[in-house]
Amino acid sequence: MFKLNLQLINLLMLCCLLTSCNSPDQTKVNKDNNFPKETATVVHQNPEGYVIEAHVRKSPANNGQAVILWASLFRNGALLSGIGFHATWPDPTEKRGINHCDDMVNYGRGVCNIYTHNLTPGVYVPVSIKFQINDQFYYSETGFIP
Repeated sequence: MFKLNLQLINLLMLCCLLTSCNSPDQTKVNKDNNFPKETATVVHQNPEGYVIEAHVRKSPANNGQAVILWASLFRNGALLSGIGFHATWPDPTEKRGINHCDDMVNYGRGVCNIYTHNLTPGVYVPVSIKFQINDQFYYSETGFIP
């Protein structure tokens, strides 16, 4: 039953990614390095006071073959730590067409490296972020252009 639920969640995430992709012309691109300007995405401001902030930056390592994803979850303005987050993005070389990373948020920020060598240069890559607290899910999206 758990495996079926996990497959359903993965399928829903894929559908969300496919329907929410932005085209590159809708993204503010920094002409110096072809990456979007630092994007802070604030979503799901709910009565409980949870807000997600996520952005992607070019990695100084790996000869430009990676970007770094930072994600934070706030509650009533305070950064939360000690929780996990899950991020997904399209990757045509993966079996199901999606790659992912998981990290534990420490000091208010979760970090993942996204390797870009399998991604198409010049095509916007949406990155979906999900936090789970007490059986509640909180989502956000950011992205980059490799």
